[in-house]
Amino acid sequence: MRMFQSKHQKLILQCYPPGKDADKKANPSELSYLLYYASTRRVKLEKVMVFLERKTRSDASHSRAGNMHVTLEIVSQLIVKCADDVNVIAADALSIMSTILNVNDLSLAKSVVSCFSTLCKYVGPTIFSGDQMFIQQFTVVSERLINYKGDATHANESQLLRILAIEATSGVYNYNTELGKHLMRASVPQLMDTLHDRWPTVAGLAKQVKTNTSARDEELSKVTSRQIAEHEDKIHAALEADDVTIDDVYDEALFAIKVLFDTTHTWQVQELTNQVVAGSQSGPWIAGFVELVTTYVPVQIRFLVLGTLLRQLTRLSRSSTPKADAQLLYANCILQLAQSEVSMIGLSVSDVIQEVLSLHTNLVLKQARELSPDVVKELSIVYSDIVCHVSTRIYYSDQVADSVSEILIKVDSLFDQGHNTKQPDQVYGLIISFLDDIREIFALLVTKNQASITRNRVSMDCWEASLGIISANPNDYKFTAKQFSHIQDKFLQCFDDYLIKELSSDQRAEEDGAGKSITGASSTQTGNLLAPQYSEYIATRDNFVTCLLIHVDKFLAYDQPLAAAQLMNDVLVDVVYTLGINFMANYVPYFYHWVSGNSQAHDVLLKSTFGFTVMYYCLRVLETKYPQCSGYVQSSKFYSDVNDDINSRKNNSMWVFDIDQDLGGKATSKFNGVTFQSTKPALQEFVEGNDFTDEYIDVDAPLILDVSKMWEPKQPSGVLTPRSAADTTDAESHFSYNLARNSSRLGLGSANDISSIHSDLMHQTTGPAFLRGPLPPLPQLNVGGSNGNGNDKPSGGYTGHNAITQSSVHTGDMRVFNSPKVTELREAVMRSRTVAPSKSPKGPSDSVLGRSAVMPDVNLILGGLEDEDDRMIVV
Repeated sequence: MRMFQSKHQKLILQCYPPGKDADKKANPSELSYLLYYASTRRVKLEKVMVFLERKTRSDASHSRAGNMHVTLEIVSQLIVKCADDVNVIAADALSIMSTILNVNDLSLAKSVVSCFSTLCKYVGPTIFSGDQMFIQQFTVVSERLINYKGDATHANESQLLRILAIEATSGVYNYNTELGKHLMRASVPQLMDTLHDRWPTVAGLAKQVKTNTSARDEELSKVTSRQIAEHEDKIHAALEADDVTIDDVYDEALFAIKVLFDTTHTWQVQELTNQVVAGSQSGPWIAGFVELVTTYVPVQIRFLVLGTLLRQLTRLSRSSTPKADAQLLYANCILQLAQSEVSMIGLSVSDVIQEVLSLHTNLVLKQARELSPDVVKELSIVYSDIVCHVSTRIYYSDQVADSVSEILIKVDSLFDQGHNTKQPDQVYGLIISFLDDIREIFALLVTKNQASITRNRVSMDCWEASLGIISANPNDYKFTAKQFSHIQDKFLQCFDDYLIKELSSDQRAEEDGAGKSITGASSTQTGNLLAPQYSEYIATRDNFVTCLLIHVDKFLAYDQPLAAAQLMNDVLVDVVYTLGINFMANYVPYFYHWVSGNSQAHDVLLKSTFGFTVMYYCLRVLETKYPQCSGYVQSSKFYSDVNDDINSRKNNSMWVFDIDQDLGGKATSKFNGVTFQSTKPALQEFVEGNDFTDEYIDVDAPLILDVSKMWEPKQPSGVLTPRSAADTTDAESHFSYNLARNSSRLGLGSANDISSIHSDLMHQTTGPAFLRGPLPPLPQLNVGGSNGNGNDKPSGGYTGHNAITQSSVHTGDMRVFNSPKVTELREAVMRSRTVAPSKSPKGPSDSVLGRSAVMPDVNLILGGLEDEDDRMIVV
């Protein structure tokens, strides 16, 4: 025995009570003085730890359990007291704990876990970034505690210690990514095994998930330090009393899962999710567990869980070796989240839909060669369910519209592949599946209780790009006739479901709606599709209704079976009941186009039947849905003329029966020969007889039979175009009508408008040659200025294109806008062969350029300014 001892040694030894008791506590007064001594200087702290490590080895060799308890208590207190210097003593502390664990005593293991938890709480991140020796030492101690095996008589206590060690290490995951991943791989399977013992069935997990999702946000946020302290006190008391039950273990395992997933570190959430899916439990149980752990992730980053699963599923689908079981597991986990009540704010729905559609396509066109048909069928069903449930779990107002648009884009792309695909059967199956997905989306939106969620309706414009499906030539595709017909039928059924379920147009069942007030004042309200001028469907010709009618006209040109014609008729009637006057205003030219033929050829009869049927329902909608027309339509001569024309065609074998449920029967009266009383003058008389119809229906509206001509501007007077003279005349009258009807909405515009129009004319260098022509330069307004190249121009001279675009809008010190005069602008327009509207007009938010006004109206405006004084006006 040494006769002389250093001061720090004496202070340390004084902390140890005498005796050989196995359960000792440090002397409190001596411990307080030791803590003060060690905290004064770092070198003193280092000396204390070195001596404690040496004493621990001695106590361990002599099995002095009581002294080792005291040592661990001293180390814990030093870590707390000297928190700023904890990195200095961390390695020594781990060495002490490792030595004590070698004793393999449960009581000492409890003290080690407590000391280890304190170290993990106070240790800093810097030591994990450069000290490889410490990282290795920390890893070894962590693994020993996470995998601690006690005696069989204290299984609950041993299991609880392992869980407490997992909770302790979770605090350092983010200090070293590789170490964190290593510890997660060791921790997550243990927690899953423990909770699987508690909830061996999916039903038990579902009950816990329901409890979590039904808790209010404020209740979840109140898991504060007080509640955590109470929980820790309860567990430590049970450990001290050796009274740990299996329920305590289960509760602590669930608490540990909360601790692990309650993090804002994205990589940690992603890695934990991967470890959960890699569990050894059954697929359905793992999917339910994924849903459970997602409830513990902060709500603002929960979407990372689904994103991680989707990324791994994509990686598996692209693997050269098929892994059917893994793909099914990940897909079902995604579906579990998609159809759950777990909120995932920030989820990029469009990206998810795109990725799942791509996965589905890749499955059918590529992976199906390597996977069994049953697996392909099961995965296809899961992918479709994911799309439907993700689309109908509303997070933002345009979510459903975005989802439907993504699906329709994919359908359109696949349909285009039908021209030259080598897998027509597979492409056909995908198209049908995706269209069924859309139908299911609208069906789910009807059944799901989302009264508290405000979302925008899917716009009809979403369907416009896919309308070519109904007008396509079957001879241009590799599909069989039956497949092609089924695709068209499915598309029409899908669109009809949209009209009925999304836009609530239960056509003939709701003709008692005459009491609903529909006035012109509501035309700006996007919620009322029956309101005149909805989405400017009357004011402009480049709208969805015109596009639909163009494709229907092409559809009727082919030899359509009765079932397809019936379906198309139902769709058109539903559109009539959805849009009302907005449809009829666009339909008039197509009515006379379809009923003009007298031949008994099938396509002619089909068009004639469609023409009168649709007009009949247009008149019924005017009568029943618009108070301004109630009583007027039914008593009008035109309504009687339409009915007489229908009956005359029925009696003279000029009618395709069974197309419509109301008009498919026999004629109600006898007619000698085919009559045509519903002529354009008769319609004109009908329209002019009522202020409402006179305001919105143009009998001379142009007939457009080519989608590419929907956006063609009206040509200046006297200028020939590739279109026929008759079309030009109709177009002029149509636009004149629109201008007259909307004179309050269109005007000359501001100076910015005029400048922008001229800029478009001067910059117009693209498009077909016949649509371009030389434009004269505008006079230079500034006197004594210079052009863009620095060359001076005389006053009143002309400047070229570069000078106009590069010169300043101000001239000298004068605030004179470099803008054209009215006469100069009119001259520039009239000399051009056409005026092509700019795709991206630049103007203020209240500019007329931002409205849907067509460019030809500029001619009419300029043509009306004939006053000689306007030559000096600068707009």
